Amino acid sequence: MIAPIQGPGELVQLFWRAFPRAFLADVLWLLHESYAKAAYQAYCDHAAPEAENVLPFLRRARIEEHLRIIAKKFSLKAEARRGTASWWNHTLIESGNVSFTQLAAQSPDEIVRWSYERDQYCADNRQQLLFDKRLKVSRKSLYAILVHGREGKDRAKLGFAMIRFPLPKVAGYYESRIDLLKEFPDIAEKFEGKSSMEPAPPEEILDELSDIDLLRDEDVG
Repeated sequence: MIAPIQGPGELVQLFWRAFPRAFLADVLWLLHESYAKAAYQAYCDHAAPEAENVLPFLRRARIEEHLRIIAKKFSLKAEARRGTASWWNHTLIESGNVSFTQLAAQSPDEIVRWSYERDQYCADNRQQLLFDKRLKVSRKSLYAILVHGREGKDRAKLGFAMIRFPLPKVAGYYESRIDLLKEFPDIAEKFEGKSSMEPAPPEEILDELSDIDLLRDEDVG
């Protein structure tokens, strides 16, 4: 079990101890890829009005599914779970007593919308010994959220990707964070200036991504 947290800065240390850097590098690749490929698919298959509607769902599905595939590659626990109060499925990634889910947002600091699952996952972030049998979450666990979003109005390009640690009742975030774009600048540089909103796919991006072994938008999550 995780010892009592002494301060917000320790949250980052605990997260890095749980998840390998190579795993998070692959997650960042996945995000870049998903923003590009989902946009290309949406605008190839639909007229612009419908493409705007379907794009967030295509992107979310790709991210959720491939998070589980990447986690399996690193022998991490990953499970698709259905929400208790909705029909949405979400992926929970776990390593020991540290876990995270993903969420699209307008900015890294946007207050995440409340959900029963997130409320229970982050319960121990305030050191309360809660255990919910429906969610099967271990007591004294640390929960984080992978918060990501597009760059400005470009729906095809990743603008930010951060690991944030929610406050009790998902009322906000602790100040500590992990900026994946800064942690892996070489990956970010490969996508600088790239976008897939053009009629043809960005072949130079898709070719690079093929080497990775991957056995309002924000309302989609």
